[in-house]
Amino acid sequence: KDANGCLVTTSATVTQPAAALSVAAPVVVNVNCFGGNTGTVTLTASNGTSPYEYQRGTGAFTSSGTFTGLTAGTYSFTAKDANGCLVTTSATVTQPAAAITVNIPVVTAICQGQSASFTAAASGGTSPYVYTWNNGLPAGATQTVTPSTTTIYTVTATDSKSCSVTATVNVTVNPLPTVTLSVPAICAGVSTTLTPTGLSNAATFSWSTGATASTISVSPTVPTGYTLTVTSASSPTCSITRTVWLDVKPLPTAEVTAIPSLCLGSVAQSNGQLLLNKYRDTDQVAFGSPIAATPTFVNVPSGGLFATGLANTATTYTVRLKNTVTNCTNDLTAIMPVASCPCPAGYCEPATVIKTK
Repeated sequence: KDANGCLVTTSATVTQPAAALSVAAPVVVNVNCFGGNTGTVTLTASNGTSPYEYQRGTGAFTSSGTFTGLTAGTYSFTAKDANGCLVTTSATVTQPAAAITVNIPVVTAICQGQSASFTAAASGGTSPYVYTWNNGLPAGATQTVTPSTTTIYTVTATDSKSCSVTATVNVTVNPLPTVTLSVPAICAGVSTTLTPTGLSNAATFSWSTGATASTISVSPTVPTGYTLTVTSASSPTCSITRTVWLDVKPLPTAEVTAIPSLCLGSVAQSNGQLLLNKYRDTDQVAFGSPIAATPTFVNVPSGGLFATGLANTATTYTVRLKNTVTNCTNDLTAIMPVASCPCPAGYCEPATVIKTK
């Protein structure tokens, strides 16, 4: 209406968005590893008037509804449409209750050549777990190893969210003692000393004879085996066993006979003899009364008669046999009988010889 009372009529329409601005339930990706910042929240607005902007807490509005790099916690979010209409929501980002850890019990030291077993056990994080090892070991929680020297083994435990942690176990290998046993063959009745050589890391000794000294003296009469166990001073103790076979060579044997001197009338001729029987072709003989410290051996003559022209005295002779194959010797004893030469009646009486023409 103007000043003169003239009137005019018109109309206007006020509109609003078809529906109020709203935000769908946030899509949350939780933190994979305890203490990490891999959480993600994604917001999607609808209704109101597009385009939309999104804000986390009191931060700046952005066109993206995805917020990354979040740690565990509860967050407040705001969505805004083109008309400045606002709607708020919240989302909670979680994480595993505890960080992943892995433990391997301490392994007792082993001796060289022995095996050790150990098992890794993971906890925390998000099960199940996968175990991988260094040193070429296969995957798996439990391992059995036979290292030749002290070795460190490392396990990596990885959970279902790819969070991982490592641990190590040290397998100490104590070296075995070292020992060498070697003995030549001996002759029956001869003693020999068994002495280990090349000893290292040796603390105690135990022989199959019951002796505990490092060196023993033995005199077997037949081939015999001797076993030595050497033990170290390490913890745990480590032992090694060696066996030596002592060959015992038989002594040469024979029968010796002393043949007394012959008589010529009533006079013994000092032609006593020594005779061998049941000897070997490989035997040699020496004799004396007493026998020399290093006698000269000769081959036994065919027939066994090896000494002649011996005095008609009650002499005890030592007859030493030596076998040229085994180099063993054996002493026999022969006592020379004294020849008695009685005169037959009528033959040995004094006589007078008269020369006649």
